[in-house]
Amino acid sequence: MNKINHYLNAILLLGLVLIGWIYFKTDPLRVDENTNLSQIVTYASGRLIHDPFLTSVSGYHYLMSWIVRLFDSDSTALLRGFSAVLGLGCIAFFYQSNRVFTTNNQY
Repeated sequence: MNKINHYLNAILLLGLVLIGWIYFKTDPLRVDENTNLSQIVTYASGRLIHDPFLTSVSGYHYLMSWIVRLFDSDSTALLRGFSAVLGLGCIAFFYQSNRVFTTNNQY
């Protein structure tokens, strides 16, 4: 029964992310997305110039620039979709890491 709940939670999470992506994919850029998109497009064009207005390390921007190059598109929907997939992958990775470390280090 616990495995069924685990799969149900995963399906619900994926469904929520999909609904959110469908709802927000065509919205205009918000908050810091202008600066982030600018940095991604700059990297995708082959210029490795860091935007001084960014307050984060540019690893994410560099990774997303490869997506822009691969699909030859800098559409908001594409980048938001891949960002969601990347975020879900990180959540899954840290969830599994937590399970491994907590089951191996019981007192």
